[in-house]
Amino acid sequence: MSERGGRLSFFPARTGELEADDFFSYLLTGWKRAGAAQNHDAETVKRRIRVVQRFADFCGKYPWEWESKDADEWFEHLRDVRLTMKSTRRAYQSDLELFCDFVASPRYTWNKECCSH
Repeated sequence: MSERGGRLSFFPARTGELEADDFFSYLLTGWKRAGAAQNHDAETVKRRIRVVQRFADFCGKYPWEWESKDADEWFEHLRDVRLTMKSTRRAYQSDLELFCDFVASPRYTWNKECCSH
């Protein structure tokens, strides 16, 4: 079940808060564990994490800073510069959506400890 509408926000000044890079790693580790718990193939989980990391590298922002225009620019780059297939871009779009749904889900404690929706 997907829960939409959450928003991930990060406030690095809070006491005991992880640094931004560490918090991003924490989110990716949580997503990896969730994928394993849902019996996703290990290679699928690794590929999805690589896609999220590549997107973050491309736009130079953390997930809590991402905007729709960042995705538009990346997918345009993948289409026009990298000449990726439509099916590849759609898979990447799905991977990013799954990650965003995961990190914005109220089911996980980081939304209470580190985030605000």
